[in-house]
Amino acid sequence: MNQAGATRKAAATRSVLVAILGLGSAGLGLFFVYHTCWPVWEWFDSRHWHQATAVIHKVRLDTTGGSSPAYEVFCRYTYTYDGRSYTNNRVGLGYVWGQRNLWHQQAYRHLKKANQQGDNVPCFVDPDKPEQAVLFRELEALALLYPAVPAGVLLLTGFLLLTSGRRRRRTMRLATTDAQTHASSSAPNDLPGQQPTATIAQTPETLADATGPLTPPPDQAHIQSYLDEWGNEWVRVSCWPGAMFGLSLWLLTLLCTAGVTLLVVYAVQGLWLLAIPATILAIIALLLWRHALSFLGAYHLRLHAADLLIVREFLFFSRHRTLSLPYIRQVTYQWTATRGRTRYHAVRLLFLDGRTVKIADGIPGEQAAQWLVGEIARHLPHA
Repeated sequence: MNQAGATRKAAATRSVLVAILGLGSAGLGLFFVYHTCWPVWEWFDSRHWHQATAVIHKVRLDTTGGSSPAYEVFCRYTYTYDGRSYTNNRVGLGYVWGQRNLWHQQAYRHLKKANQQGDNVPCFVDPDKPEQAVLFRELEALALLYPAVPAGVLLLTGFLLLTSGRRRRRTMRLATTDAQTHASSSAPNDLPGQQPTATIAQTPETLADATGPLTPPPDQAHIQSYLDEWGNEWVRVSCWPGAMFGLSLWLLTLLCTAGVTLLVVYAVQGLWLLAIPATILAIIALLLWRHALSFLGAYHLRLHAADLLIVREFLFFSRHRTLSLPYIRQVTYQWTATRGRTRYHAVRLLFLDGRTVKIADGIPGEQAAQWLVGEIARHLPHA
C-alpha cells in the first residue's frame, strides 16, 4: 500500500473513532439533559394541580445495593377527588439529583411520623387525570446544576468532536482533489512517495539529506535554539515551559467535571453505571494528554527531499508526522503569547487546499521563528 493510501486509511479510521466518541459523549449528555428537563416540566405542570387530603395506609423505606445502598420510599395512600376515591403510591415528582438517598430518607421520616400519629397529609391531583397524584411537588432549582453541568460539558464535547470529524473529512476530499490536480502537472521528482522517508529509528549515517543540511541559526544563544546531537540533519526548538500552566488548567477542569459526573451517576443510578462515563472521561483524558505533545517538550524538524518530518517529544512520549512539501503553499509564524520580555510564536503551514496546520508552538523570540520559517520555506517548490 502506497503512502497516500495508508494516509487515507488512517484518516478514515481516525474519523470513525472520533465520530463514535462524539456520539457517545453527546448521547450521555442527552441522558443528563433528560434528567434535567423532565423534573422541571413535571414541576411546572403540577403547579396547576388541585390539592386534596390523603390517608396513608402503608409506608416503608426500601433498600437496594450492597456496600453502597440506595434508598427508595414507598407509600400507599387514598384520596378523594370530585366525589370519587383513588389509590396511589407516587410520592414525589422525582428525587433531587445528587441527594437521592437524603430525599427518600427525609420523605420516609415525614410520612412515617404522620402515619403513626394518624394525621392526614396533603396531596396534589391532576384535574385532567384524577388517578394521577403526588404527595411532594417541591423541586430545588439549585440541585438541577448537578445534571446540568455534565450535560453541557458532554454535549459541547460531542459537538466539537463531531464537527471536527466533519471538517476533517471535507478537507480530506479537498486535499485529494487538489493533490491529484497538482500531481498531474508536477515533475516526477516532485511527487510525494518518490523519495525515501526518514524515520526516528534511522542512524545518522542513513539520514543523508538530498537538499543539504539545515542552515544553523544566525544567533543560537539569543534565539534559544540549538542543534541536536545527531548533527545538522536535525534542529531542535525548545518550547514554552509556561504551557504546563495551560495543561494544568485543562486537567483541573477535566477532573472537576469528571468528579461531578461520576458523583451524580453514582448517586442516581448506583455503582454499576459508573463504567460508561468513566470510560468516556478516560478517553477524553487520553486525548488531552496526547495533545500535550503539541505545546510541551521540544520539536525535531527535518527536511528530507520532498517531505518534512516532524517529531514531538515530551518526557518519554513522542510522536512523528510526515508532511509532503509539494502540497505546502506557504509557511508563516504568528505571535501567540508573552512571558516576561520574550514573545512566543507558532509556525503554521498553509496547504494548497486551504488547510492550515500548526507544526510548532511556543518558539521563543521572533528571530527564532523567522529562521525556522526561512529554513522550511526555501525547500518549498511553491516558494
